[in-house]
Amino acid sequence: MILHTVNKTLMSSDALSRCLNLTVNGAGLLLIEDGVLNAVDGSCGERMLREYADTLTLYVLQEDCQARGIIDLIPPYINITDYAGFVDLTVCHEKLINWS
Repeated sequence: MILHTVNKTLMSSDALSRCLNLTVNGAGLLLIEDGVLNAVDGSCGERMLREYADTLTLYVLQEDCQARGIIDLIPPYINITDYAGFVDLTVCHEKLINWS
């Protein structure tokens, strides 16, 4: 399966929209850098992500959430992972696609 990463917000790029439109069931999606802002509970990005919560495994990078002060604003259906977990995800998936 594929691990997708998105590092931009909806306000700066259409990367999240493009990614979600082209992913397949069972893929993983990891939000990194400014992309973690898409996961803030109640945001436009989070509402988009919620629609895919049953078909994709969703993650945010803990360190990027902490740096932006949003760690407590991530909904429970999105998994929070650290750098070691990021490495594990890249090992467990056959391919990595970065959307920016």
